[in-house]
Amino acid sequence: MNRIEILNAEQHADVKIRIDYAPELGDAIHCVPVVAEELPKLILEYPVFLQKSMQTGQFGLVALLGTTVGENAYLMKGHWRARYVPLHVRRQPFCLVNRDDAHMSAKLAIDMAHPKVDRHGSHRLFNADGEASFVLQEKQACLSHIARGQAVTSAFVKALLDLDLLVRVTPPEECIQSSIVLSCYTVDAEKLASLTDSNVMMLQRHGFLAAAVLLMASQGQLSNQLLTHR
Repeated sequence: MNRIEILNAEQHADVKIRIDYAPELGDAIHCVPVVAEELPKLILEYPVFLQKSMQTGQFGLVALLGTTVGENAYLMKGHWRARYVPLHVRRQPFCLVNRDDAHMSAKLAIDMAHPKVDRHGSHRLFNADGEASFVLQEKQACLSHIARGQAVTSAFVKALLDLDLLVRVTPPEECIQSSIVLSCYTVDAEKLASLTDSNVMMLQRHGFLAAAVLLMASQGQLSNQLLTHR
């Protein structure tokens, strides 16, 4: 169970965290939410798809890390076997908590029940002078990128839905029975190519055309993930 606390330099002065990766540290996950601005880096190493949330019924962008529940093909002996680690993974064990007043900015919080919060960890959150440590600053930067990217990502997904551009992923033979892969969607290349000029211009104006192409291109990483990381 989560134990979310608003981060405070005095209250959390002695808190330490781990920044390595392992199944026991909460990293045994088969997919993670991503934002559209990550796509140029993600597609070099991950298959990126759209999935519908069972809780909200809304589509969101995800990077696929494995083809079975709890499988993360990128983990190896405390390391993440990719040059780029998704923001959602890097920001742990922190999150942003919205205020009751919508006009006030969200507060930085920490999940004290997260396995990466460890009194034997080697990374403090605050320096001796009470200022945020380098590690904490990195976590804050990740959360800022996520918060900034959520609105654009939602608009991108909405545009794909409005133009009826989504199609279920056709899995490679190696994972044709994977319910995880079968629940994924991508952009239909034929429908994208048949859009009217005005719709193409609309996508291009918002930067969504390039994002759609990147999304389609990432499908090749599904086979690479299976062949390289297993």
